[in-house]
Parts: sequence; structure tokens; C-alpha cells
Amino acid sequence: HAKEGDVFRKLAERRISFLAEKAFSDPLGHLVRDFKVIISYTVPGLKHELADIENLLDIRRSLQGALQMIGMPTESVDAPTLIRSISEILNVDHTTLPDDLGWNEYESISNQILSSDRSWQVESDRTILKSGEWIAQSWVPAKSPKEWGLPNMDRFLGHVLDSHQSIPCPYLLHYGLFVESHQSRKKGKISARRESLENSLKNRMTKWLPGLQEQYQECVEAASQLQMGERCILSSLSLTAFCTPEQKSLVDQSLRRIWTSMGWDFKPALHDH
Repeated sequence: HAKEGDVFRKLAERRISFLAEKAFSDPLGHLVRDFKVIISYTVPGLKHELADIENLLDIRRSLQGALQMIGMPTESVDAPTLIRSISEILNVDHTTLPDDLGWNEYESISNQILSSDRSWQVESDRTILKSGEWIAQSWVPAKSPKEWGLPNMDRFLGHVLDSHQSIPCPYLLHYGLFVESHQSRKKGKISARRESLENSLKNRMTKWLPGLQEQYQECVEAASQLQMGERCILSSLSLTAFCTPEQKSLVDQSLRRIWTSMGWDFKPALHDH
């Protein structure tokens, strides 16, 4: 009650206005950032059996327990929360307030995310908001370091207090892990590649093929893991930036500085934004 009144209300309004402005622009490049982690787990087909649904819930509870053990609060996402969360990404605008979107349980969720006054035009190297105010462009790794640890993943965010090491616009990092659908075929390819690399080593081809020994060791390890019952996994890392057309070159330069300093290189993605 002591903080009620016009003075404190005006102070609160000024603080809100200051933070909202710093979400998109700042003369020194020090932008306010609110990082969210969204984890999606998908299985093929529709699950109607009670046992299948309970199994999915057990997986979610286990994941939440693991995250809570390292001090990360979690929230289960229901349909309205999912619509609101994805809407904040796709309905990009110069506002920090979420769109007031409802949920119609009788309609597909995918049809309820985009606002009626926004639509995206998909091109080969980018997507463009029909108004032309925003573009979304993705980058994927062209080169990665030989060794990498998951604790280093936050380095992709850059340094928020250094304008030369930060991304000057809203962006999305996506890291996907996909179980290979044709496991036996993939196992056969790995075995064949191991034998081919082994023959190349016997024929002393290392002079003309740098890294041959490392490739062979990697195939040997992969084949060993598959024999113990492990599965082949496809991984995909990408970054999508939501910027104005005028910011595009600056975003590209910032990404190049951040990724190159970690031993990575990137290239613009095509057709898969």
C-alpha cells in the first residue's frame, strides 16, 4: 500500500517503457534479452492407448525431474500456452506484449498461431513478412570444431554486454535430434564405410587423404556402439534471425564473429526455414 499513488505508477511506467525500448534498439547495442528453452518430443503416429499416453507422460516427468535437479524451473505446455509461445516467435513485431490469441479445441493448432493481419512469403534464402518490415533468415553450420561440449552451448548466444559479440535482433536457436528411420540400412552403410577406410589405410592413402585415420576411428567407434544396441541419430543445428532488411548485413557480420571465435563456420540455409 505504501507504493500506491501516481509517483510510483509513473516510475513503473517509465521502467516498463525503458525495458520495452531496449528490447529492439540501443545506441550501444546493449539489448534486453529474455531467453526461453522450448523442448519438443515427438513420436510417430497418433497415440490413443492409455499405456502409450502414460509412457509419454513418464518421459516428460523424467525430463522435468532432470532439469529441476540442475536448478531449471519447468512448465508443461498445454494447447493455449503452445499457441502463445509459438505466436511470440512467428508474429514478430515491435512489441513485448503477447498476442491475445484464444484456443479453439475443434480446430488445428497450426491454424491458430499466425495472426490474421500477418503472413509470411517464403523465398529460397529467407522468409519475408508480407508488410516487408521484417525478414527471417536461417544459418546452418558449414564447419564445426573437432571437439565440443554441451556446456559450451551458451557461447552461441554471444556476449550480451559486448555489442560486437551479440546478435542485434530477436533470434531462434534450434537443435534437433532425430532417430534415423532406416536403422538397418544406416548400419550397413557405416560397416561398409569402415571397411573402405580400413582398406585405404592399408594402402597408405593417408598422404593424399588428410584426416583418414580420424575418420576410420570414428567409424570404428560408431560400429561398436551400434553392435551394443545404440541407434543412429541425425542432428541439426540452425539459427534463425528476425531482423529488418537494413539489419541483415549487421546480423551476418555479428554471427560470423561469434561463430568463428568458437571454431565454427556457417552458411545461409536454403529452402528449409
